[in-house]
Amino acid sequence: MGKKPIIGITMDIMDTEKSIYQYIHKYYLDAIERSGGAPLALPFLHDEESVKIIVKVIDGLILSGGGDIHPSYYGEETMTKLTLTPDDRIDFEFSLLEEVMKRKKPVLGICYGMQLLNVALGGSLYQDIKKHVPKSMDHRKNHSVRIWPESRLHKIMDGVEAIDVISRHHQAINDIGRNLNISADAEDGIIEAIEMEGYPFLIGVQWHPEKEIGDFFTRRLISSFVNACMGN
Repeated sequence: MGKKPIIGITMDIMDTEKSIYQYIHKYYLDAIERSGGAPLALPFLHDEESVKIIVKVIDGLILSGGGDIHPSYYGEETMTKLTLTPDDRIDFEFSLLEEVMKRKKPVLGICYGMQLLNVALGGSLYQDIKKHVPKSMDHRKNHSVRIWPESRLHKIMDGVEAIDVISRHHQAINDIGRNLNISADAEDGIIEAIEMEGYPFLIGVQWHPEKEIGDFFTRRLISSFVNACMGN
């Protein structure tokens, strides 16, 4: 039996009256395990040396879903009601991503994770899709996305032109980050997936593939990511 790649998955945070928890949805763990990887949940770390140690251990990184990124991270004032992700998480993920990319290890960003990828690479977001793109569809509901021809995602998805996805977001990419290309969009033009050309594997998707691991195209995406991690 070959070595299973260790997949680091970033955690979210929940602040209750009694305590503060860092947690991860079981969907992510199951999706990676079923695809042949060994999932490892990553808590927020503040020490630079600790981040480097973690990056040495993992073979690939999933930036998981979460809340909203404060607009100050992409040079804007707050213009609408937001459910903010703590700066601790964002700052940790920025540091983690930087170290992972230095080592050319595979990255998969999911929903908030895709948005964080874009912001980390100098891009910006629509703070609220309905506010900034009035004729847009409701992206908090499941819908279809169009896969762009010639993209890496198109090859991963076996050349299909469109797939149905689980969608739960109200923010989206506005200006795309450095060296990123669009690989899928919705019928209203909202960016649904990004990738980096020339990098071993760096893909962000705006939907939640971890919640539909039984789907053929979801399995192809997660398996392709895990396979890309095998060499690390």
